[in-house]
Amino acid sequence: MLLNTENNSIFYGRLGTIWLWLTTLGVLSLIALIGFSQPQLALQSYFLLGVLVPLGLLVWFKPEFGLVGLIFLCASIVQPDVVDIRLPIGGGLDLRDLVLIGLIGLALVRGLAWGTLSLPWIAVGGPLLLFLILAFISAANALVYENVPTNWAMNDLRILLYYSLFFLTAWNIQSLKQLSNLLLGLLCIANLTAAVVIIQQFRGADNLLFSSMEYGQWQVWAQEDGTVRVVPPGHVLIHFMMVVSFGLAIFNRDSLARRCIFGIQFLLLAVGQIFTFTRAGWVASFVSLLIVVCVFGIRYRRYLPQFFVVSLALFFVLGSGIGLAVEFDLVEFDYSSSIQERFATLLTPQETLNSYSLQWRLFEIEKASEAIRSNPLAGVSLGNAYRNITTFQGEASGLWTDGDLSAGTISRYTRYIHSSYISLATKMGIPGITAFLWFALSFIILGIGLYRRAKNIQMKALILTIVAGFIGLLQWSIFHAWLIETESTSVIGIMTGIVAALYAIHLKNEHIERNKTSNSLLSNIIGF
Repeated sequence: MLLNTENNSIFYGRLGTIWLWLTTLGVLSLIALIGFSQPQLALQSYFLLGVLVPLGLLVWFKPEFGLVGLIFLCASIVQPDVVDIRLPIGGGLDLRDLVLIGLIGLALVRGLAWGTLSLPWIAVGGPLLLFLILAFISAANALVYENVPTNWAMNDLRILLYYSLFFLTAWNIQSLKQLSNLLLGLLCIANLTAAVVIIQQFRGADNLLFSSMEYGQWQVWAQEDGTVRVVPPGHVLIHFMMVVSFGLAIFNRDSLARRCIFGIQFLLLAVGQIFTFTRAGWVASFVSLLIVVCVFGIRYRRYLPQFFVVSLALFFVLGSGIGLAVEFDLVEFDYSSSIQERFATLLTPQETLNSYSLQWRLFEIEKASEAIRSNPLAGVSLGNAYRNITTFQGEASGLWTDGDLSAGTISRYTRYIHSSYISLATKMGIPGITAFLWFALSFIILGIGLYRRAKNIQMKALILTIVAGFIGLLQWSIFHAWLIETESTSVIGIMTGIVAALYAIHLKNEHIERNKTSNSLLSNIIGF
């Protein structure tokens, strides 16, 4: 039976490859026909096809590289609108959107050709699929009944569609080798992002490292104490990969060299996280790491002394590095003092609550609550404003707009809410936020159960750290819009998808072990 399954897989794989080549030939023929009437368009199409076909073939045989490429684009190291296709219905598609559409198309073709298309990890994938269906319904309601501008509604929808990376990752990652390639690529992107955050401290806020940092995805500004705050688009990726590196460093008992490598990875990403000066991010990472340490302490108590020695050594190196930088005037400011002052604000919540930033968030929650009470089932719909412009904090006088209220300029903040949960409830109603919370809770509970059942130590480390990172991010999203931004929804999709892929690999290994046990038992019974 196993042999027949392998033969079928080979047959369907070859069939899918033949289908891909025939499709390419058909597209070439179509472009050739276009060339007779519009040679310039045909020439551009041939150029794009010459780039896209090799990349498509690479992703067909190595789909994990396509996932890495999409996360790289979402990190905005390269400006996404380097390719920008305007649509006649309003809005457009940038390079990230085109890659996502291509990956979804290839995954569907491969699944249909191989006969393997199914809903992965249905107890988790089911609620997420329901959430995405509700997003489509909300967007349709916005366009048909609420008269929301098409580009606004479609922009909110495209952000949520990046959660589909959960399904793409689960479909495409079918072996530990593929998983290793994917994690290596994600680590490289996270390291690059953290390195940019660190290097920018030395260059100042006015001397940006590369041109794409001038756009809205990157937030770079000088603070009152002279330090440079950099909040990168890949902030959530740094958070997840820092926790994953930490887990692989302490769980990996086979190789001292690998533990050191992952320890260095953790140190680099931790420094990058610190230099974002994002207090909620610090708390989220601390919560995630604390979960990993507590589980590690319960399961591997005998390694705790060694763990604490290594941890103290890492933080000593970090502190010494900052001290030497200040001593030899490599930086203009004492970052250790700035970090301490920023951290101290966590211990003075009354002062933090009185800040303009927190007062604005409380104002958003008040107005959003009124909108939810007005329409609890459908919400205001994706892309729609949930309130009018007000005089609060000078908004009507043009503080958050390009002009004053009389100029007719609509502030984007009438559609934007910092709290992810309030935003989802406001835009998609109670059913939308319920579906998302169902997905999140199912992922956490079943992820913990998968961690307990998994036997491979590195697999256990990955599952635990991703679940812990997800819990930390959920806490972080109370105050930040990570659940409704492209740069983070893509990362959430791929990280939860990795656990879904590990779930499938675990089931496959259990099936193989059961077959071996059954064959061994049968051999003993018949005397072999």
